[in-house]
Amino acid sequence: MDSMKEQAIFLKELYRLLQMNRETLGDGVGELYIEDLSIYPLETVMDALTWARKNLPRFPKIAELLRYIEGDPQTHAENAWSTLVVTAREYKSFCPRTSPFHAHIQ
Repeated sequence: MDSMKEQAIFLKELYRLLQMNRETLGDGVGELYIEDLSIYPLETVMDALTWARKNLPRFPKIAELLRYIEGDPQTHAENAWSTLVVTAREYKSFCPRTSPFHAHIQ
């Protein structure tokens, strides 16, 4: 969300969600949402708001929107670990037994 126009579109949708849930935001809270979500493309953020509208029984927290956008951190960690294990095994297959790393790769 680079432009002021995109931020305005986002805030309009955010306030529609507030109205739908009959809630209000305190002063400056909308700006916090923009600050934390502005690094993502508008389309991605709007997808997250749509997901929240359809799946949450209340107004979404920033962390919930970020989890939708970025995915589950546990899943990311498991995927990274699996990649590391596969890479280490591949390295071991051509790594000389005299290498200091060889003993640490199972």
